[in-house]
Amino acid sequence: MLITASIVLIVMGLWRTTFFIYAPEPAMQEKPRVGALYVLAGSVMSLGAAGISAIFGHPKWIRPLVAAPAILVGGSTLMDPTSQFRHLAAAVAFPFSVVALYWGLRHGSLHGLKQGG
Repeated sequence: MLITASIVLIVMGLWRTTFFIYAPEPAMQEKPRVGALYVLAGSVMSLGAAGISAIFGHPKWIRPLVAAPAILVGGSTLMDPTSQFRHLAAAVAFPFSVVALYWGLRHGSLHGLKQGG
């Protein structure tokens, strides 16, 4: 359920970084900075989930779906930490992650491992 935790962290970070005004006060700048850290932590977890998916031997089409939030949302956060583009990237990446999450719940996380007795 690492992908679920990564989605939650990214959503929390996006919630904190939503602002549409220029904020010269340090108190107003702290909230988006912390939100960007949440987004980056969720992106690292999403990449970890993609790695675990590869280790478990899930189909190759699942791995990019799991890594989509890390690539799109985390990448846009790294490129421009004050842009609202990451919110648009999340709208594109999260449906892919939900498909991968559904597939993982449907087929089990140990689908690709051989069951020994």
